[in-house]
Amino acid sequence: MSRLRKNPLAQKELAIYPFVFDWKLVKDNLELDKIFNNNNDFYLEIGMGKGDFIIEHALLSPPKNFLGIEKFQTVQLIAAKKITNLIPNLDNLKLVSADVSDFLPEIKNNLIAGIYLNFSDPWPKIRHAKRRLMDLSFLTQYNRILKSGGFIEFKTDQLSLFEFALEQINLSKQFNLVKIDYDLHQKQAQEIIKTEYEKKFLADNIKINFLKIEKI
Repeated sequence: MSRLRKNPLAQKELAIYPFVFDWKLVKDNLELDKIFNNNNDFYLEIGMGKGDFIIEHALLSPPKNFLGIEKFQTVQLIAAKKITNLIPNLDNLKLVSADVSDFLPEIKNNLIAGIYLNFSDPWPKIRHAKRRLMDLSFLTQYNRILKSGGFIEFKTDQLSLFEFALEQINLSKQFNLVKIDYDLHQKQAQEIIKTEYEKKFLADNIKINFLKIEKI
């Protein structure tokens, strides 16, 4: 996919949407466990991009709460416009503009029911391995914020990143591997909620690797 040109007004434009929170501005006043004003299960998509995946989840599962995290505000603005234009009364979806490294430490223990990691930056250079969202250091944080039995679903088109994730899961000893698939869409493409990248990969016949793990 082509790289989006940065919109210098994105932060200002996002401020008009009541369901979008700029973490740098609200972190001292926002209680995440109260963001939805209910006690329903709470799910995160980290790196939500243009929002297709999390919007569809929120539409299909109104009793559940969904929070999309994205550090690139130009991209998140596209998602915000989709929510407003298509489904203005979607009360179970909020967006946060934040870098995940700053955001995760602020989440309370045992709060989250599930985490979605879709086509995260592979950070291919070895010296950048700790930035990968399935690195052991991140898995430790996910384990802290997930409820007992909470899950992580991870998708990537990068086989080397997928194998790295499996190695890190084995090292962590904090999760059970529930499912692993090296060609997720081989038989059930129509049943799976897809991201923007995923739709393009499918059109180009690129295989998608998938795994699901649950907190022990």
